[in-house]
Amino acid sequence: MGKRGRLQIGDLDPDLEPISSTEAKNRFGSVLFDISDGRKFAVNRNGRPVAVILSYRDYHTLFSKLKQLEAKLAEPEEKDELDK
Repeated sequence: MGKRGRLQIGDLDPDLEPISSTEAKNRFGSVLFDISDGRKFAVNRNGRPVAVILSYRDYHTLFSKLKQLEAKLAEPEEKDELDK
């Protein structure tokens, strides 16, 4: 974590490339092209991360993994053999 316990770009995913919101707006077409080429961006406003831009494929993969994890966490806990 960065200063004062705030998350910094790269704390969660070192592949995230920082981009300002202004630059993302001005270069939106080329940003989309870069994303289709496998790059991921963390959009900053006033130096703080506010959004992530990633490919639909990456989003779908993350969402699928989240749903699998949620389903696993919703399963009842198995008791140890000794508890029987």
